[in-house]
Amino acid sequence: MKTVGHVIANNFRRRHCWRLMCCVAVVVAVVVVCLLFSPHLYIGWKDNQTPSNNNVQTAQPLSSSTLHHPRHSESLSRRSRTPGMNRLQVDIRKNPTGISQVSSLKGRRCSDGLERPSANITESFEWQRVTPGQDDTFVFSAHYDRRGDRASIVITGISSNYMGSSSAYMCRVWFASSSRAEVCSADQYIHTENHARRYAAVFFTCHFEGDEDIPYAVSLVRSDKRCQSSSNVLKIPSSMHGAEAPSVNFTVCVTPLNYDFDHSNHLVEMIELNRMFGAQRFFFYNHTTGSHVTQYMRMYEEEGIVSVIPWKLPIATDDYRTKVEPQIHYFGQLAALNECLLRNRFQSHFVAFTDLDEVIVPRRHASWGEMAQELIKSRSRSGLGPVASLHFRNAFFRTDYGSDPVYENNADVVRLQLRSLLTTVREEKIYPHGWRSKHIVVPDAVQFVGIHHIERLSSDNSPGASVVDVDEGTGLLHHYRSWATEETARQSTASDRFMHRFSDKILDRVLAVHSRAAKRQARNPV
Repeated sequence: MKTVGHVIANNFRRRHCWRLMCCVAVVVAVVVVCLLFSPHLYIGWKDNQTPSNNNVQTAQPLSSSTLHHPRHSESLSRRSRTPGMNRLQVDIRKNPTGISQVSSLKGRRCSDGLERPSANITESFEWQRVTPGQDDTFVFSAHYDRRGDRASIVITGISSNYMGSSSAYMCRVWFASSSRAEVCSADQYIHTENHARRYAAVFFTCHFEGDEDIPYAVSLVRSDKRCQSSSNVLKIPSSMHGAEAPSVNFTVCVTPLNYDFDHSNHLVEMIELNRMFGAQRFFFYNHTTGSHVTQYMRMYEEEGIVSVIPWKLPIATDDYRTKVEPQIHYFGQLAALNECLLRNRFQSHFVAFTDLDEVIVPRRHASWGEMAQELIKSRSRSGLGPVASLHFRNAFFRTDYGSDPVYENNADVVRLQLRSLLTTVREEKIYPHGWRSKHIVVPDAVQFVGIHHIERLSSDNSPGASVVDVDEGTGLLHHYRSWATEETARQSTASDRFMHRFSDKILDRVLAVHSRAAKRQARNPV
């Protein structure tokens, strides 16, 4: 039988337990409110708490029929970007702008504890993991950009995070005039042309507020580690800040060199054909090349014509020998092309994008410059607004259809393997714009490019600018390629000897290059 003392003690314990539970509940509620509404404590929002302007891009694979057709395995048709496609969803909400954002911490500074990057930092041209052991995002380079009154830094990277996981990233920006780093939000753009691979090209835009001077270095960090030491630091090239007018009219960005590419004759012909039509600078992204090509690349570099960017990807790429499944489309082609666009945004008036076996041929004008000028003037007279890109249709000049009888017995042409003079039988079909097309862009008017299309225009710098579909009578993409292993039936053909009118120029240019290379080799034997 309970005594009066027992009853009193039990009632006392119950009352105090109830009070303790109430206190705990209040503390938990306060912590939850702080986490949800304080950007200093928690960066990012849960899906059901995301403001309408904090959403993200959806990555789009190609349809299976496009992926496996030998002719269209590299193409992104405009039709593949229409509603109804299967999509790989990103674990952040969707936004019409195609950009993911995190809560802004603009203007915040990290304390003095962080190690400051050297003022003499140089570009490493190496892929750097954002968070070792915890992250599948790598960054390669950073470039200053200014659109209207907004200054920013654009970081080129690759990431597998678009496959499902979401990570909020921020930028840590360093200025020469300040000992502290500014931390700002990172807008993330995931390129839609990922071809259903594990990794996609991704671009982070850092909107910094510092007005001391132009930043010289930046790191991409996870939001929960924004003021901790970073495993990556990227030099922002000071020569690319756009303080002066572009010094080059036409620059050519080339798809990454791969499979130990060592056809020096094809390399020289490609460069000299483009130079004949007006190209002044070339950027090659070197995954793997052979010794013969390396010799010519070095000579062109010494002459200020070519820049070679090392392109050793940290993930599995195409390999016909091991048949390993690549983790990214064609040696990171989309990341390379857009890195080249960013690198030349303030350096060149126009940037052309082609492969080694392609050349954009002006069919009605003597040069790219004359062609572009006429197309831009014509558009202006029609009141159609500025030009963002010139889009050229593709025609396959089939190297497996035999050599032209005019030059098949010419010793120099045959020895130098000049496809532009030997290969004059093309397929009758000229592909429509959007299939196999290539382009010459106005870099200030284009934010991102695709392989065969313009991924995103820049509405800030060139409002109203658009893509011009160039008719094949004005300009045509000559694509020198063999389809012998993919096709058994001969396609309808047409004879096209347009390039023969430049035969003397082509021979003179190519012979001169090989002569210079031989003299260089004699002076500097390996």
